[in-house]
Amino acid sequence: MKRDAMSPLVDLARRPERMRLWLAGITAVVVAALWLGSAFELGDERHRLIESARREAGSLAHSLSNDLRHSFRAIDVGMEHAGTIYLDQGLGDPAAIKPFLFDLREKISGIEDLGLADVDGSVLVSTIDGPVADIDLSDRDHFRAHLGRTDSALLISKPVVSRFTDNVILPVSKAVRGPDGELLAIVMPYLTRLYKRH
Repeated sequence: MKRDAMSPLVDLARRPERMRLWLAGITAVVVAALWLGSAFELGDERHRLIESARREAGSLAHSLSNDLRHSFRAIDVGMEHAGTIYLDQGLGDPAAIKPFLFDLREKISGIEDLGLADVDGSVLVSTIDGPVADIDLSDRDHFRAHLGRTDSALLISKPVVSRFTDNVILPVSKAVRGPDGELLAIVMPYLTRLYKRH
């Protein structure tokens, strides 16, 4: 009987311990629920941010693509016009095209230099100050690419270091062809806006 009489006493003594365990268990469940809810919320927010970044990147890529397309279209039209001026006025005097090249360089953003080379790769005229008579581009890809072709397409070459300025440039070139398709010269703008050397 002693045991039965003691039972309520033992029960009373264990109640605070059980209460603490029960409270600890409830607290653990609440904390776990909060963490789980936060994790889902953070995951959801992360997903929203990633989707937003993808939309923004797509929009930026689209804008950049349009900007590059317009820039290269302007360069192509300008080079076509430069070729026409060279054919009309510059065959005997390449310097006749120089004012147009300066004007074009000012109108199209990102162009460091505009030059005109003959069929041997010798620079005839350039918008860079200084002598150009000794500059030979016959070994450059942007020059050589026109030698085996019959069209006047605008070609974009891999970046190189300019022999004029020592800047990394993106060469663009367009052939100037005579009425029979013979190569007469190559007009070359050099783009530097994204390729400044530090």
